[in-house]
Amino acid sequence: MKRYIVYIRKYDRLTRDLLIDLSHILTSSLLISFDIRRDTTLSIILLGNNNESLTLIIRGSTIKQLRADEESATGFIKAALQEKIPHVIVLNGIRPKIHKPIYCLGSVGPTLEDVIKCTSKSTLTIGDVELIKTITNECMWVSLYPGTYRAEDALVIYHYVLDRCSANR
Repeated sequence: MKRYIVYIRKYDRLTRDLLIDLSHILTSSLLISFDIRRDTTLSIILLGNNNESLTLIIRGSTIKQLRADEESATGFIKAALQEKIPHVIVLNGIRPKIHKPIYCLGSVGPTLEDVIKCTSKSTLTIGDVELIKTITNECMWVSLYPGTYRAEDALVIYHYVLDRCSANR
């Protein structure tokens, strides 16, 4: 089962806070217990003020040396942006292919657990809701359980639902 995660964020400059947010997205997307999720690909799309975009594509199947602590994960993101990490793709102005079904996380809609299907591929798109709408119109809009969650919590729930789905096959 292949899992694709797309995180979309508008930014004007690379700040420490943005790096910390990206490091949380990275570790929640790709780490499991004592290993890396080899079946998951994370795409981080950063949109600048002039509609220029920068995309990082990080495949769990090819990366090594990813650690869970914030400082290491932040260093990983910095090195990836400087194109110093093998197998991490950095694209200027190009957006990644999004695999269907596409679940887009918003504040309304059925819960992710109620609609997710055990398919061989799926994509969870999170981040700036208005930007998500400009990138794809093929979303199945979903929400999480009642309450407000951070983006990295949503990723953990996505993996949890898919792990349960895979175990029941």
